[in-house]
Amino acid sequence: MTALSNGTFLFVGRSGTFPDYKLKAWIYNADGSLKAEQILDVPDHGLPGIVGHLEVPAIDPMAVELPDGRISITWTAYTPSSGNTYVAPWVGIYGADLAPIGAPKPVFDPVSGARDYAESIAALRDGTLVISARDENDGHAYVRLFSPDGARSAALDLGVAGGPQPGAVLTDVTALDNGSAVVVVRENTSSLKGYMLTRSGAGGATLSAPFSISTSTSPIKEGVKVTGLEGGGFVVTWMEQGLPGEPDFNSFLQVYDSEGAAVSAAKPISSLSFPDLLSAGHSDVLALPDGGFAVAYEKATDSIGGAPGLEVHLAIFDRHGTRTADDVRVSQEAITASIYLHELQLMADGRILVWHSQGIQIVDPRDHAISLTGTAGSDHYIGTVFDDAFDGGAGTDRLEGGRGNDTYVVDHPDDQVVERADEGLDTVLTSVSYALAAHVEHLTATGSASIGLTGNELDNAIAGNAGANRLDGGAGNDTLSGGLGDDTLDGGAGTDVLDGGEGFDFVSFASASSGVTANLSGGAGDTFIGIEGLLGSSFDDVFTGSGSALLMGGGGNDAYFVGPGDVVGEAGHEGRDSVIASGSYALRADAEIEILRLQGVSSKVGASLIGSDTDNAFIGHGGTNTLRGLSGNDTLSGGSGNDRLYGGTGKDVFVFDTALSRTKNVDRIYDFDPRYDSIRLENKIFIKLGKGSATGIKFKPDMFVKGKAAKDREDRIIYDKGTGALYYDPDGTGSKPQVKFATLNKNLKLSSSDFFVI
Repeated sequence: MTALSNGTFLFVGRSGTFPDYKLKAWIYNADGSLKAEQILDVPDHGLPGIVGHLEVPAIDPMAVELPDGRISITWTAYTPSSGNTYVAPWVGIYGADLAPIGAPKPVFDPVSGARDYAESIAALRDGTLVISARDENDGHAYVRLFSPDGARSAALDLGVAGGPQPGAVLTDVTALDNGSAVVVVRENTSSLKGYMLTRSGAGGATLSAPFSISTSTSPIKEGVKVTGLEGGGFVVTWMEQGLPGEPDFNSFLQVYDSEGAAVSAAKPISSLSFPDLLSAGHSDVLALPDGGFAVAYEKATDSIGGAPGLEVHLAIFDRHGTRTADDVRVSQEAITASIYLHELQLMADGRILVWHSQGIQIVDPRDHAISLTGTAGSDHYIGTVFDDAFDGGAGTDRLEGGRGNDTYVVDHPDDQVVERADEGLDTVLTSVSYALAAHVEHLTATGSASIGLTGNELDNAIAGNAGANRLDGGAGNDTLSGGLGDDTLDGGAGTDVLDGGEGFDFVSFASASSGVTANLSGGAGDTFIGIEGLLGSSFDDVFTGSGSALLMGGGGNDAYFVGPGDVVGEAGHEGRDSVIASGSYALRADAEIEILRLQGVSSKVGASLIGSDTDNAFIGHGGTNTLRGLSGNDTLSGGSGNDRLYGGTGKDVFVFDTALSRTKNVDRIYDFDPRYDSIRLENKIFIKLGKGSATGIKFKPDMFVKGKAAKDREDRIIYDKGTGALYYDPDGTGSKPQVKFATLNKNLKLSSSDFFVI
């Protein structure tokens, strides 16, 4: 079992039946779920005369992660050949994807009758491998180094190594912070010893004189384990048979400095003594980030069938070997049979993996927040109940903070941040476009790239960077801050605070499910700060500008209330849109605005309206207005004042639909062209012209006359071509006076065909 730096953990073993054994790997996620399993490819590495020697990698595969993320796997393999069994250890290098990198190399050259077994593997900080092995033929243990380029050092003889039974593991090796290593050996039944291994030139190493690990008189000592500690030094654990009046077996530990000198006395791992402690068996030890260490060991306080019933317990110690907490049982209770420890590993996020005969138990000893930076691959980390900080690094990562106010740095859109309800106020810092997962409150852009940020159902605080960001709040009452750059903010549902910051910033309502009303000058609803423009929904929106805003409604029949400095943008086929101006106003030349009118029907303040290059309908108010169409087929209705009307090019329509007055409602049409333009008269005002319709109905030709006055009782519309005056006479030559309602250019070829009743 090997904990990997990306937060997962790896098992290597064998699969199949003899003689078709294969190396197999199982990778588990940080939560203990199975991520993947695969048969490992073992490239052809037979030796001359022993073809296919290692096609049966059958015995005790072990793995260690190298500093660069590659994985080294060592195993002992055998093949019966001509009546002789070749047994030899090999080591292979695999990528993080478990694809082989080159052919495996022999730890010891296999020869006929060889019986060499790999026992332990460790990686030094420069990537050098240290592998210990035993030779059952000569009874010695050995250690050998493999440099990062694959070069193999000479084998270093650790002397005699004897086991309690055939096949028992007799050695263990660990790397130290200073680049050296420690090897421990069970020399014989009652003697344990250790060596300091120091690097020497040309990829080799030298061994120190052996140091004794236990000086007790116990007749049986075994299960020796060693691990290097953070900040230097190491700790050794082992088990001994008890003397009369002592536990059947007991487990011990001793702490050493980086030179191999003991800094603590040998002491029992368990805090219990006989008769409360019946037995303590095999142990394993690992270093903790704070310089202390954890020990898992087999412990019996009761009997099963007359023998001690072993359970697996975990104990935590500081760097000096002082216990810092009570034992924790990490296996089930031993009721019918003992439970045996296999291995202990420290996960990248600080939790502990305990592998025993019942399975794997993940234990969380962490008592403070963690700060983790991921690998270049895909990581999976799980946080504490405190305020953790995660930086997944490259790759697509899964980061789970748990309780506490956690901070996540993400750099891939598919990075997963996992939080649950009521687990603190959490923040994601991102350099790429990113959408918050559920139960995360804050999202902040880093760097200067133009990226998109998307919130969730909570009340989010979302902040942009110096780029042109798009911020989408989603549901909830969100606070969106654009920062520098020209940003687009969409608060989504809820009552939001939208702060554009620097640059030219828009609020967008593209996510709205119905028409919206938004006022940049203030009012109910969302709060706008530093917003220069509004972008509408696909429905009927009502926008009020600030006097210097850019308003773009999009689809739907939109209405814009604007001041002189506001700009309205509409594209074609986006509904029938209206601009209501508080005073003089000019449309943008390309604006597809159908209606342009002045606010306040009874206003007496004169104003000017200028249309766009599309078909506009102008509506004035009670003041003296100037309405100016450009290109396009425009419709101009001046209102009740003495207005100046310019149709521009195109087929323009001039509408008269307000009460007539001899002095106060006489419009001047400056560019009427009978060839293209027409006049529409409201029959509620021009009541003697007959019926009207929405599209207009021509009146009888004899109702139109040119001259200064009506010539018979049927005349209703009189055009004085000498002055350009246009009159309405309700009874022709009757007693009622004619009323001037417009002035056209003189000498136009005007006829009844130019008029329609509406």
